[in-house]
Amino acid sequence: MSPAKLHGQVKKMAPKTAALAEVIANHNVLLEEMRSQFKVVVELAITTRDKVTELSSKFDTLDARVARIELRLDALEFAVRKNSEDIAKNSEDIRKNSEDIRKNSEDIRKNSEDIRKNSEDIEAMRVELRQLRADFDRREERMRIDALEKRVDKLESIAREDA
Repeated sequence: MSPAKLHGQVKKMAPKTAALAEVIANHNVLLEEMRSQFKVVVELAITTRDKVTELSSKFDTLDARVARIELRLDALEFAVRKNSEDIAKNSEDIRKNSEDIRKNSEDIRKNSEDIRKNSEDIEAMRVELRQLRADFDRREERMRIDALEKRVDKLESIAREDA
């Protein structure tokens, strides 16, 4: 039942039942928002993992960092799956007991905070990967410049000796 229809029926119920139904309706809206956030987090996690896998062949010297990132992504996926299971269980508990509703609301707020932090961590990893890719791409150029500088220094040294 949509929150709008539920809200319309709330007005027809006795005050205590109406208050409980209002709490349930509000909590259902919150759960729907959480499900949407979880979907976004899962999509971000999957996208990030795919990009890490795609780039791993280019970053042979960075295997340790890539492994740590993959472990963090696996942990994030596990946490998202666990949170999704908890939300489904909490939905049933909401129908049973109004005290459980208050407790579950606190848990959901914490999960939202964790998801926001995980999203920030994922974005930080993306920035770090972009920087590592740029560093890797410029590596050969730096090596050529270093070799040219050594040759110039050697020529200048020879020129000073001849002078």
